[in-house]
Amino acid sequence: MKPARVAAVFAMLALAISCRASGAPNQGKTAMDILSGKLAVAPARIASTGSATLTLELTNRGAATLRIPSGSPLSFHPVVRDARGAAVEPSAQRLDVLSSPRWIDLEPGKSTTLTLSIKPEAGHQLDVTTHMWRLAPGTYQIGGRFVVDAGDAPNGAWIGALDLAPAALEVTP
Repeated sequence: MKPARVAAVFAMLALAISCRASGAPNQGKTAMDILSGKLAVAPARIASTGSATLTLELTNRGAATLRIPSGSPLSFHPVVRDARGAAVEPSAQRLDVLSSPRWIDLEPGKSTTLTLSIKPEAGHQLDVTTHMWRLAPGTYQIGGRFVVDAGDAPNGAWIGALDLAPAALEVTP
């Protein structure tokens, strides 16, 4: 393949990743200009035998309705960091997760809250379906990335990756 053609393909891929498929009202905006997200952990302080629930509030900042997947554990890529900022690897990982997300319409200026975690198995404090953490007492930051790929998305879906600021979780003895 000629270098000019390779460059054109990469430019088109970059444009597809940073722009929306929903049409003119959001044209020229990046994925983060159109959709914003905020992670929350509740409760923010738990005993080592307790568990936390992780939620994501998504807000449509664009001019057109967006289709967002709900109930898709494969759309959230979590990162857990300890008080020093070091990544905390999950205690367990599920590789056989099947997902059939429900697509919801998010009107301009509106928000929706997605629950990203499930009731963890015994001994774990955080479970986001694909990954589980058994956390020692300490302070943690739970962040991640919300990703929607074009492959399985319906027309009008928000396509892109949204980096999420972390939320704090304290585990007490």
